[in-house]
Amino acid sequence: MASQPADIVTVGSSVAIRKYKLEIGHTGFLLAGISGIFLVAAPLARAGDWNTGYAVSAQEVYTDNICLNDDGKTDEWVTTVTPSININGSGGRSQLKLSGLVEFNDLSARDCGGGSGDKPDHVNPRLTADGNLEVYRSALFVDASSRIQQNRANPDRASGDTNLNLNGNTNTTYSHTISPYLQREVAGLALVNLRYTYNTQTNSANSVDDSDEEAVVLSLGSIADGTPFTWGVSGTYREITYDDDNNGSNLNDRLATVVATAGYRVSNQLQLVGSAGEDLNDFEVVGSDQEVDGSRWSAGFIYQPNSRTQIHVEKGEQFFGDSSSVDIEYRHKHSRFSFNYSESLTLSRDLRLEEFDFLVVDENGNPFLDQNGQPIYLTQAQVVDTRSPIIDERYRAGYTWSRGRTTLSFIGAHSVREELADSSIREYDTFSVAADRRVSPKTNITARCSYSRNKEGQNTPREGFESEQRSLNLGLRHSLGRRTDLNLNVSRSERMSDDSNDEYVQHRFSVGVTARW
Repeated sequence: MASQPADIVTVGSSVAIRKYKLEIGHTGFLLAGISGIFLVAAPLARAGDWNTGYAVSAQEVYTDNICLNDDGKTDEWVTTVTPSININGSGGRSQLKLSGLVEFNDLSARDCGGGSGDKPDHVNPRLTADGNLEVYRSALFVDASSRIQQNRANPDRASGDTNLNLNGNTNTTYSHTISPYLQREVAGLALVNLRYTYNTQTNSANSVDDSDEEAVVLSLGSIADGTPFTWGVSGTYREITYDDDNNGSNLNDRLATVVATAGYRVSNQLQLVGSAGEDLNDFEVVGSDQEVDGSRWSAGFIYQPNSRTQIHVEKGEQFFGDSSSVDIEYRHKHSRFSFNYSESLTLSRDLRLEEFDFLVVDENGNPFLDQNGQPIYLTQAQVVDTRSPIIDERYRAGYTWSRGRTTLSFIGAHSVREELADSSIREYDTFSVAADRRVSPKTNITARCSYSRNKEGQNTPREGFESEQRSLNLGLRHSLGRRTDLNLNVSRSERMSDDSNDEYVQHRFSVGVTARW
């Protein structure tokens, strides 16, 4: 984990405060606390090992369908300026990993039908920051994090693959977390950890719930001492409070878990693992006849035949049914493969954070860069806003091959989500193939093809309704100097839907310059 400088967090927070006109309260104290932690951490960081990077991108973008509506297409030229910052490192008793940018644009307000387009988003911030501060040596720590990201307000409506459109389906999520915790050894035999976490999540779209979460975790576990046995006991309590602007009241969800874990290392390559416990939940939107708690268990193994391969498989059950998981990671000299499967209980506020993006990287973990010199993400933030708990069954697979001047990457995801409140089911698919080729010492070309599909299943208002979106991006990046790049990009996006009024085709061209230092 890492710590954020106060100036960065304050910038993102001030945007949220201005946008929502927040009064001083829990959120104000939280942001003040995060900023205070980073102010304390800043002097400690000077003696450490830190890497920083700054950039500014300016581009001119042409689109032939700014409203994402095939009825009466409207074209527009848009100018954007995007400063960005990256910080990564540790020093003294603090750590920090931060990546942030703010896109400024001159989108023109216009009538796109249905009330959209009259209030364009001229400022689009994006921030991922994680920090840690050791307050008292080896005993008291504080984690802090911030996330600011754009996503779809309604996953079943049209939405472009950038923020430069006027269809009114873009939501910006602001999430800030502070988490102090105590950690101590007990008689050299076990490690005890007591953690408190407070998180606030606000959204720019009125249709998306704002919420706060408080959580307490108490755990006791074995210390790694070379013995083959490991064990642990933990208790977790979470309470989520949703704002209800309609009548001024709040709704609360409460989740509690008590679980014991055990492991036995059979050999250097194989470890057996298992757990057993109880779920104790209380959800406001679930009827009294719906099971929301009960026993839980899991059993499985972790197999690591060499330093390049790891396989983790567990079979388990919770009150909602199967909760098995599979994680496979494999690295080769020129390639990297991963596969993940899980079925778990979650909430829409958690999915909105977890599923912002998949970063498209090469086999060394280095990100692909887009026409602005920024990392390329495969967006998977397709979340129906609901206060019901969700059973999320998901598959993810990724493969990257890189050799010489060429890198190829594939990412795919499939998710089936069932809401406990009404047993409604929705399916989401996302796939992306990307390629990067260095054609000369100063020039790279990139290509990316993406596909996504949404389907409303049983017990939804529009059972059987489907929509698909395809996009193709071609880009060129040419170095004008040691720290300056010229960027060209062309793209085509197409949406197909069972609702003919929610379909579109968009072509886009952009040219820009990125300066780094």
